[in-house]
Amino acid sequence: KYILTEDDGEEQQKPEDVVDKSAPSKSKTRVLSSEEVMEALDNCESEDALVTLESGVDIFNQDGMSTWTIDITETAHKWFKRHLKKDRVLCERVIRRLTLLSTGRWPYVLCKPLKAKPFGQHGRKIHLYETKIDAASRIIWEVAIAFSPRRSTLQQNFCEQVIRVWDVVLDHDNLSRAIDQTIDRISKSHLRGEDCAIYAELDKKKDDEGGPGQSL
Repeated sequence: KYILTEDDGEEQQKPEDVVDKSAPSKSKTRVLSSEEVMEALDNCESEDALVTLESGVDIFNQDGMSTWTIDITETAHKWFKRHLKKDRVLCERVIRRLTLLSTGRWPYVLCKPLKAKPFGQHGRKIHLYETKIDAASRIIWEVAIAFSPRRSTLQQNFCEQVIRVWDVVLDHDNLSRAIDQTIDRISKSHLRGEDCAIYAELDKKKDDEGGPGQSL
């Protein structure tokens, strides 16, 4: 399941598949079942094995495979829009890697932790990960907390951990700069979230104490 969010983490909508389903696929590799994919991930130790596994992933039918929700930020969504027509194969590879991540089985060859960097006045650390696409390209993502439409009900809202995709970097030499830009966006997102929480708490106190005319 893929969800599009703005870079402040607020959900906008559920996007349509970024791959054109009407375009014929050139791959003739046998499609693997979700059980076969998960078993292969448990034993995946090399990039060659991951590439072979990736080729057997059906990106149009992920039934029973996706344990984690993939949260696509606005920046990552714009990357797909820029590259879909000129490099459809690359976009499909990115989606296949995200599909593998959504299983929740993350061998080191698929999920490499990046060095945590502090942000903000309290020095909180952001833990980012990279997923390799090819020799030069990387997906930058984090484990985040987001509202969960599939777990929530009319009576109660729930949140869940999601894989939040912040960027796709095509040139490995630009990875460090892209990470710094991502941390800056996350930092601003957290600050906006804290401001919203403060205002929400103030509004709640006003309501509890008799409206806006009452002193806090």
